[in-house]
Amino acid sequence: MEELEVIRRTMMGLAPRQFELFVGDLLQHCGYDDVCVTRYSADGGIDVNATVGSRIWVFERTLVQVQAKRWLHSVGRKEVAELRGSLKPFAGGVILTTGHFSRAAVNEASEEGKNPIGLVDGIKLSRVVLESKFGFSV
Repeated sequence: MEELEVIRRTMMGLAPRQFELFVGDLLQHCGYDDVCVTRYSADGGIDVNATVGSRIWVFERTLVQVQAKRWLHSVGRKEVAELRGSLKPFAGGVILTTGHFSRAAVNEASEEGKNPIGLVDGIKLSRVVLESKFGFSV
């Protein structure tokens, strides 16, 4: 667990734009294709676009749109709803954060009758970095 916290703190030390670029590189490292980090401002709430690679063959070529939040505090329901409203038709949406999610955000992300939004908190994100052997040396 200590290793994960070191990784999370290292990600928190990145500038916001560096964090977005880091997320794009991590997605590519993990097998996503056509990874494109959007421009820094006026991005419509989408920080990274990527398509699912052949490792997850049943969803291969599915567009995934990511919002990267280098936050210490919690991501709330509002951010989840805003991301859902920014998605292209048929795209999957994910919020990656160095922080955590409020209960309202978790409920909103899986609200019945709405497109689900994937939520990856700082500990899970750190675990992906560690297990995929990407990025930071701890």
